[in-house]
Amino acid sequence: MTRLRARPLPRRLAAAALAASALAIALTGCSEVTTFGATSEGESSGQTAPIDAVLVLAAVASLSPDACADGAGDGFASSPLNPDQTTKCTTVKLDEKVEVTGGTVELTTDSTGGQVVMLDIDEADEMAELTGAVAEREAPENQIAIMIGREVVSAPVVMAKIDGGELQISGGDAQVLFDALAG
Repeated sequence: MTRLRARPLPRRLAAAALAASALAIALTGCSEVTTFGATSEGESSGQTAPIDAVLVLAAVASLSPDACADGAGDGFASSPLNPDQTTKCTTVKLDEKVEVTGGTVELTTDSTGGQVVMLDIDEADEMAELTGAVAEREAPENQIAIMIGREVVSAPVVMAKIDGGELQISGGDAQVLFDALAG
């Protein structure tokens, strides 16, 4: 199961955050995304690095089970890291994207012992604006494509705006995703 979450709040705010938080994003299939973290601070595996990959978050225009057409500038192939293997081509809205130019990636462990990738991106305001707009749309335009280079790693459904620039991605092969983001 793949999950994308906003980074956990300090313990003193956790109870209030859990009470106020609702399901923020649900990935297609059996995956889900929430606005609160399941990890507590200090559960790090110790692998932290600057993001050293071309990371883009973009609004989805359409999904296709067929391969992308040659020369389609707005069509991106699914990555082998993408848990949704039925979608082969994701078309994005190139005018609605966030290009991540700075931040950190951390490989850590959640409360169940599973590995998760934590992202803390510098473009928090842009991400909040994008996810807020996308959350208001009908499927499949209510999804964002998370891309490394020209491949879609995941395309979660956005249920609500995500503030703060801190995300948690779980499921799949977290070590491979961390390595891809850390360069």
